Amino acid sequence: MQSLENKTVIVTGGSKGIGRVLALRLAGEKAKIVITGRNEKDLKDTEKELAKICPDVLAVNADVSVHDDVKRTVEETVKRFNDIHFLINNAGMITHKSFNEFGIDEWKKVFEVNVFGTMMMCKESLPYMEKLADTTGATIVNVSSMSGRQGYERGTAYSASKYALIGFAESLFKEVRQKNIRVLTIFPSYVETSVKDEKDLKTIGKGVYMRAEDVADTIIHTIKLPQRAMLKTIEVWGTNP
Repeated sequence: MQSLENKTVIVTGGSKGIGRVLALRLAGEKAKIVITGRNEKDLKDTEKELAKICPDVLAVNADVSVHDDVKRTVEETVKRFNDIHFLINNAGMITHKSFNEFGIDEWKKVFEVNVFGTMMMCKESLPYMEKLADTTGATIVNVSSMSGRQGYERGTAYSASKYALIGFAESLFKEVRQKNIRVLTIFPSYVETSVKDEKDLKTIGKGVYMRAEDVADTIIHTIKLPQRAMLKTIEVWGTNP
């Protein structure tokens, strides 16, 4: 397994939910962590949590659907840490409405965050990742959803956006693998993201839902594989919800 110590990891949507837990896990691995988020208070709170564990933390108040914010995120990352070893495209938007209820601009916004946000983060990060082709290589992780495997009622925009990530990731991987860049897609089923002390979490039983911690741990184990290997797609399910 490869070490994450001193490796630079960008986690979009890193101020809460899966992103926050993943950032805390990365802090324990002694990585250099960059988190982004739209809510400044949540971002600062998570930054303070991380700083207690790891000195190398950068929090960027940014919206992945805004290209200038994406460019600023990458610029600040490289200015502070020089390299980008891992990019975790975790930021996402969930909107549940019947298709007839959706406004055109609402539908577009889901795609702007879930698809264009991921695309723009990759676009701006890849030039720096390609520089690592002969040393460490680099890894992109796109957090999709089981909604990207199967549609559901009131999920037209969200499900379609997550399906789009599959085609994007498959195509991008075939373009960048020669530069020793891995592109992974993770598909979690329903995830409980409320903040709880880990000692209070149940691990087994009917109605025990999968947690953000489980998805974060899956990502950590996956990216720590030697660079010569990768789990290209990963489905993570609750056992007995």
